[in-house]
Amino acid sequence: MVINEVQYDPPQSGPDASFEWVELFNRTTETIDLGGWQIRDNLESDSIPPLSLPPSGFAVIAATEEGFYENFSDFAGSIVFLHGSIGNGLSNEGDCIIIEDSEGRVIDAISYGDDTSQSPHCPDIAWGHSLERSPPGGEFSDNPDPTPGYSLSPLPTPAPTETPVEIQTPTIPPIETPTAPPPGGDTTESSGGSAFSGMALRGVGIALAITLFGILFWVTRRRGSRK
Repeated sequence: MVINEVQYDPPQSGPDASFEWVELFNRTTETIDLGGWQIRDNLESDSIPPLSLPPSGFAVIAATEEGFYENFSDFAGSIVFLHGSIGNGLSNEGDCIIIEDSEGRVIDAISYGDDTSQSPHCPDIAWGHSLERSPPGGEFSDNPDPTPGYSLSPLPTPAPTETPVEIQTPTIPPIETPTAPPPGGDTTESSGGSAFSGMALRGVGIALAITLFGILFWVTRRRGSRK
């Protein structure tokens, strides 16, 4: 949460603390409850009335209702009033603005003009102008046309969310379970084996027959030659 815009020198003639206001900006992603928080200048502090600031939301802390709406009659944003002044009244020559949480910790602070007590320190600006961060939450600049409750420039664009890369899991083909051969073995291999066996047996039979025929032929010739 930061101080986002300040009008310490309103367009009314002469110093008049009842027209002063401070704008807060919640640059977090959670709602901030400002219950028990303080806003102060160099001399005095004030309790901030009950106020919840949504994420990326703006809220105005104004000195008085009458003074604020005299200058910004069409304002319709979130606002609370201190019914008097901010601190001791913000000096036109230089002062500081400090926001403290319920435990007294400084959440944000700025100073301007001849007050250099806080960082950032901003130079003095002309009456009727405001100090405003541009973009919201960024550096302060001189805004000749104050914009309480909304930003001088578009809100920062959130960083794009990276689309997760989908990891493709390789598809593993199913392992086929070998099918047990039918009883008696594989039909194709069995048939081939039987044919081969039959051919071998026939070859052996023919060889034996030729051999036997040769033996008989030889014996017959021997007998004939002896006669």
